[in-house]
Amino acid sequence: MRLLIVDDEGALREILAEEFESHGAIVTSAGDGRAALELWRPDRFDAVLSDMRMPEIDGLTLVRRARAAGDLRTPVLLCSGYNDIDDEERRKLGIVEVFAKPFKVSELLARVAQLRAPKRD
Repeated sequence: MRLLIVDDEGALREILAEEFESHGAIVTSAGDGRAALELWRPDRFDAVLSDMRMPEIDGLTLVRRARAAGDLRTPVLLCSGYNDIDDEERRKLGIVEVFAKPFKVSELLARVAQLRAPKRD
């Protein structure tokens, strides 16, 4: 799995990267939405895990801009201490889950693993 992790908290970003890498993921990290936009291209990542609230470009704006730039497919998981998005907008933007902070890393790992599992008809 190729995963982009976006969070302005460096320590959390490193912990998440180490956890996912220990489970076989290839992780690319960005400290804010602006840096993430420079990295995010269609088919470059299997999933994106982003903080919702960040300076300059927040998680929602990041996803909106990536979708507008042509990536309509990459699943996104957001983490937030706030409920900043309604269900309709979440589905429209391809956000598969919003994790409330504080969250369990094991729950993130499990959800990302589900994204990789083959879909049954």
